[in-house]
Amino acid sequence: MKKVYFAWALCLVSFVGFGRSTVHERYRFVPNPTITESTVESEITVAIDQPSPVVGCGAAVTLTATVSGVAELSWLRNGEFIDGATTATFIANQSGTYTVVAVALTCQAQSLPVEVIIESPLNATIVLSSGNEVCFGEQVELQAAGGNAQWQWYRNGIEIAEANGATYLAAVAGTYTVVGNGSSPCASVSAPVEVVVHPLPQVTIFWGGSSLICAGDSSSLVAAVSPQEDVEWYYNGLPAGNANGLNASLAGQYSAVATNQSTGCSNESNTLTLEVLLAQNVAIAAIGATSFCNGQSAVLELLAGAGMIQWQANGQDVEGASGSVLQVSSASTYTARVIDESGCASYSNQLSILVYPLPTTALSVEGSGVAVLCGEADEVVAQAEAGDAYVWYASGQELVGAVASSLTIDQPGEYAVQITNVYGCVAISEPLFVEQYALPELVLEPSGLVTLCAGQTQYFEAICPTAIQYEWYADGVLLDQEFNSYFEGFEAGVYNVHVMDENGCDVMSSVANVQVLVVDTPSIIDGGITDEGQLLVSQAASGNQWYFNGEAISGATQSTYVASASGVYTVISIEDVCESAISEGFSVTISITEELDSRISLYPNPCNDYVVLEGLPASTSSYTVYDLSGRKVLEGVAQGTCLRVDSQALGSGIYWLVLSGGEQVSFEVSRF
Repeated sequence: MKKVYFAWALCLVSFVGFGRSTVHERYRFVPNPTITESTVESEITVAIDQPSPVVGCGAAVTLTATVSGVAELSWLRNGEFIDGATTATFIANQSGTYTVVAVALTCQAQSLPVEVIIESPLNATIVLSSGNEVCFGEQVELQAAGGNAQWQWYRNGIEIAEANGATYLAAVAGTYTVVGNGSSPCASVSAPVEVVVHPLPQVTIFWGGSSLICAGDSSSLVAAVSPQEDVEWYYNGLPAGNANGLNASLAGQYSAVATNQSTGCSNESNTLTLEVLLAQNVAIAAIGATSFCNGQSAVLELLAGAGMIQWQANGQDVEGASGSVLQVSSASTYTARVIDESGCASYSNQLSILVYPLPTTALSVEGSGVAVLCGEADEVVAQAEAGDAYVWYASGQELVGAVASSLTIDQPGEYAVQITNVYGCVAISEPLFVEQYALPELVLEPSGLVTLCAGQTQYFEAICPTAIQYEWYADGVLLDQEFNSYFEGFEAGVYNVHVMDENGCDVMSSVANVQVLVVDTPSIIDGGITDEGQLLVSQAASGNQWYFNGEAISGATQSTYVASASGVYTVISIEDVCESAISEGFSVTISITEELDSRISLYPNPCNDYVVLEGLPASTSSYTVYDLSGRKVLEGVAQGTCLRVDSQALGSGIYWLVLSGGEQVSFEVSRF
């Protein structure tokens, strides 16, 4: 800056907006002899271009100054010079009141102040403390968040009067927003939040019956609700059930709460009052004892209560029982129902009547069970019960000392018993007319020890001319479906028969002890060749019978036998009267030169389809073929001196061919 010499005087300076002139204390000048008057500005002006206030939304703002004339500029904040702020442009990053001063020579000018507001960034958001759905009459709490601001709430885009706090309680359905710092350029609008207000269920209750009932009765309550609503009943304010209907029997106030299943919203119904008429006092008593023996009775009387009477037994009306007294003879629990002039039924106390049974007096004769003496003495038996006392009679006369539950008799006649049970009830039996008969005569054939061979059947017969009923037993067990006079047994065991005649007299036979004898099948052991022939040995030490080609050999009963002829030998074992099964065959082959004439020839051997014998004696008329077990498998008639035997039906093996003259030969059939 040029140094200008001024006299001690101030130039006229214009201050925009102040309406007066002043000199800032910072600018005090002394004379400068080098300046001339031609270089002195007569007037300067300065102004800030931005109108007040200037708002910065979370960032600095730029201020610019316009000055007339040549001058130096200085920026001030809140009346304090800002170091280094001497250009026409200034970036303000702090809130405050800004001015600019222009100085030219000894003249200065100051602008009007401009307020700068630096606001924090604002992000208006609505926060829900719970859900956005409520029932009618409830509120959704909306909270504004995003910074410290002045708030204004809106519903469906319309400003809500006086809703300018950070919290708003929404009770009306709609779309809610909140605006922060609405008058500021930094205003922020939240995202919308939808508030749903569900309507309350509509529930009305009404009586299905009367609202005035008798004690002990009930009246139905019905709730009119939509299908999607649940009902909870209340009696005098306390929960009483959750069905659509309720049977009310207690005097008081009833209401219901309906809850929508989908929204959970509840609403209370109207209130109904039930009145209950009090029951009257009804009392009954028995005249005499309330327990007695069967056949006796008691009288019941109504002592208190007025109105129409109906007696009941075990809760059921007694037909025709409507008087003040009732005679009863059966065990039951009795009450009286009395209907008063209001039509209300009241019930008396209960009286239990006990009726004790009479003794059972059926008599039977031990053994036969019928009123018959079969043979010798028997007992007449009463059906004994614990605590019973007995007095016996024969032909109407008391038998002194006969006090047991049974009576031994040996004479026909008329018998009866008087029984007193533990309850003191007495009963006399019907007379029992006892007759006497002889026992049936029974013989079992056969009896005693009976031996059967395995596979045999024994015929047993019960011989009893007077029998009309038969029961057969094996080892003491009754045989089903065996009720004839005879029985066929084939198993070991003890058998007997029980018979009864037309008089009811019965008897058990003696026993038949059946044993079944099983004889083991012997085997033949090769004893070697002797001078007489092939020695055969039976495993059975005794009781043998030898067979040759299936025919019994006379006198061959020893444990050994010497076979002198070719053929198949078998043996059986005989024990007592039982025979074993036949043993396996033992094949004996004697040289053909010893058995057949040298002119007889046999071919082919082994054979397949046939075998031929030639040179047979003229006396030969027939032949028989046996297998090794001695079983006959073929036979036929010889034609002349040549014999052809068809072997196609035979399986592979050794066979014996025996001629009618006694000659025999073996041959083999071979199948490939």
